[in-house]
Amino acid sequence: MSRSHGWRTSGSPHSKAIVVIIEGALTFGFSCSTGPVTTWSAEARSSDTTWVAKARSLQWSGPGNAYDGTSVEVKHGRLASTEVLFFSHQGPRMRLTMQWDTPTHLQVTYGPLPGDSVSLDYQVVKTGGIAPQGDRLPVCGARLAA
Repeated sequence: MSRSHGWRTSGSPHSKAIVVIIEGALTFGFSCSTGPVTTWSAEARSSDTTWVAKARSLQWSGPGNAYDGTSVEVKHGRLASTEVLFFSHQGPRMRLTMQWDTPTHLQVTYGPLPGDSVSLDYQVVKTGGIAPQGDRLPVCGARLAA
């Protein structure tokens, strides 16, 4: 006669429930992301090279918290960077260009990719003498009035 040590091998309802709970907890734990993933990035330096603007699209994932957003930050020398624009959108990327018109004026143009939408959620008017400006691009495929 064979004896079983430890877990019962009979397949009782209780042992099956415990296995299902453990598998569910592991699946949930491994499916949650610890942080956002960068899906796109770009950089633009001011003409006097004292400022740098960086944009990056981020994607968060996990049960109930999927989100896509794009952040634009400016940085001067060794100082910490400052977020000046933030956009939310549905896809992993969006249309965005950055150009320094002067050493203190950052021009950002933005818009959605086909089938997407973009909203400007956050904009700083002025920081460290820099005035970032966000201008929305026309929707892809939209006809302009003559």
